[in-house]
Amino acid sequence: MTRGKVKLQLIANESTRRAAFRKRKKGLLKKVDELTKLCGVEIELADLDDMGVMLDQKLRKIRARLESLNKAEAESQAQVTI
Repeated sequence: MTRGKVKLQLIANESTRRAAFRKRKKGLLKKVDELTKLCGVEIELADLDDMGVMLDQKLRKIRARLESLNKAEAESQAQVTI
């Protein structure tokens, strides 16, 4: 027996929505972990609320990582143009 198709719409009940978010987030983090191990890639995942504020304290280091990557990319492009 197969599952029914899930309607993709906002869940009206707040507590149900939070529970669904936690479950899906856990599954997403598992997939990211699998991809990094199997494919040897580096993946950064940012968890933001409606206002663009990071929700998870562990993920706050991403902003610094992105800034360093952007800086390194800008420096490499500057070297190419010289």
